Amino acid sequence: MLARRVIALSADKVFAKQLGTAMKAAGGAVEVHASLDGLGREIQAALVVVHLDGELVDAIGPLVPRLAGDGRIIAVLPRSDLTRAIAVMQQSDRVVAVMIAEDLRPSDLSSLATRVLAGDIFGLEKLVPWGTKIYSLLVGDYQEKSLCI
Repeated sequence: MLARRVIALSADKVFAKQLGTAMKAAGGAVEVHASLDGLGREIQAALVVVHLDGELVDAIGPLVPRLAGDGRIIAVLPRSDLTRAIAVMQQSDRVVAVMIAEDLRPSDLSSLATRVLAGDIFGLEKLVPWGTKIYSLLVGDYQEKSLCI
């Protein structure tokens, strides 16, 4: 895959570095920024990962109209908050995922970013450990569903 522009946004320098490292592992041409100010009026990026904390707590609203093309957003919340996660996802269909900073593993973020950049986000096989057998059955009615369960 050709390197595509990926932007990591976080007001926290240490966390921004972690985001940048995870994005480099995903194969993007990564830029790390502390705010939206240095990005210009129109943002040309395939993916923006934004840590919604500090001065970027409400960054999705101003970010979405500036994101050009088919750019996508991964939002990273500081802590688990279902109500806030739903509100973030409802702001735009460009938000493809919400992750939690307090238990974020760079490998999980890198894996998610790779799937988003490749446009290959669906399927259980991407989320389970290698070698796990996945079974599927086509169910036509309630009786077949009961048999499967």
